[in-house]
Amino acid sequence: MPQVAIAATAGHATWFGMPPATQEQITSAEQRWGVTLPSTYTAFLRVSNGFLMPGQSTSSILPVELIAHLGDDHADVARFYRETLDSWPDEVDDYVQNRLEGTIQLSGPPNHRPEFVLLDQQEKTPKGEMEVVKLAHEGTEHIDSFEQFMELQLFSVNYGLRLYREPWR
Repeated sequence: MPQVAIAATAGHATWFGMPPATQEQITSAEQRWGVTLPSTYTAFLRVSNGFLMPGQSTSSILPVELIAHLGDDHADVARFYRETLDSWPDEVDDYVQNRLEGTIQLSGPPNHRPEFVLLDQQEKTPKGEMEVVKLAHEGTEHIDSFEQFMELQLFSVNYGLRLYREPWR
């Protein structure tokens, strides 16, 4: 991973994706979780079954065969966020904190911080997509689609590269 980040900042790396997922892999995941995965996410999987995001708080998007409920591998993290969000005076995130274990974890191992990209199966956006929830140390960010999430990641990477190449004078 460090080599990928170095190649990216030097302008040598141009693709951080993986080989595409097969329809069988996508269907198997949908059957395993009993859901129809969002169209923007499955379109992404047909191009790249996973993705590295060097230099970002989200280190990677997992291959579809590795996605899992947050509570399966990270029940302690879900409990931590439930307790943390419960202590906040704002009740905006109440509807998420009670369902964290059942959200589908799309992101890879956190970078020394419990930050995750999740699909909330119970919250549909106006376009009919599952809402993407980015769970980070500063709270939750709610994003209307996987496509919008990836656009935000691309903007962040491009902004970071621009700062790296053109430091403040």
